Amino acid sequence: MSSFGPFEIGSTLSSVLLGISTLQAWNYFLNFPNDPIIIKSMVAVVYFTDVLQSAFFAHTVYWFTIIGTEDGLASNDIHVLTTMPWTLEASVALFAFVNFTVQTYFCHQVNYISRNIYIALGCFFLALVRLGLTLSILGPMSSNNTLLVVDTPTFKWEIISELAVGTAADVLIAMCMCIGLRGKRTGFSHSDRLVDRLVSFALATGVMTSVVSIVQVATYATMPTSFVWVACFSLTSKLFTNSLLASLNRRRSAGAATPVSVDRTVRVEIQRHIEMTYMKDSSQSDVSGTIMTGSRDSC
Repeated sequence: MSSFGPFEIGSTLSSVLLGISTLQAWNYFLNFPNDPIIIKSMVAVVYFTDVLQSAFFAHTVYWFTIIGTEDGLASNDIHVLTTMPWTLEASVALFAFVNFTVQTYFCHQVNYISRNIYIALGCFFLALVRLGLTLSILGPMSSNNTLLVVDTPTFKWEIISELAVGTAADVLIAMCMCIGLRGKRTGFSHSDRLVDRLVSFALATGVMTSVVSIVQVATYATMPTSFVWVACFSLTSKLFTNSLLASLNRRRSAGAATPVSVDRTVRVEIQRHIEMTYMKDSSQSDVSGTIMTGSRDSC
């Protein structure tokens, strides 16, 4: 076992991301008081769950670096240093809840954009599998109750499977959103710019969470007892929370795009195009009629 440095680094970085999500949550409730109650409730639950997860993880760091060290030195038993506090298991459970809730929201967005319930259900299935695999990790953690569990075969296949499924879910959701949005391009410059903004945001969100998961699985597979991968774990739920809040707060910025605004813009521009075409055809018909009338009069 190398050190508890990655725990401290992860806790510090996650606190920074929590500060950003706090600012985003404040802006959301300030700027969108008329949002549906289910959306506001989801945001509140996700945010406060993430705050609680951060508190539990901070207690875990304190346990390993202060309490465990003091108890280990007092009892002259090095195994005391590896004993896991209950807050670490609670942190994993809250992590699973935040990730699943945010991914479910984005699955709903996939359904809205693609108008294909089967694609959305496929994304939701992966999110559900990830939830199950994340919660299954609690089994060996509870039975072993020490950090040595990270080097056991059961824990290894469960966490690698969880990270692999999670990465696949993130990539699939981002890909489905991008494909669905690209299908809404109409050739009208204004609506196409809105589509391009949404595509860029979906890609950034999916790539960001996927890269963190890939780094986590790579570091765990190569050096599980160094706990470098724990730093990535502590960031993941914060990235999901910030992605959710950023997607909702984008509606406030000038020219920001959402799936609803894209649909509305596309419909308006298509209607405008139809009206302009009709007016043009009517004008041409009037001109042709005038010419024909003039020709008959001259005859």
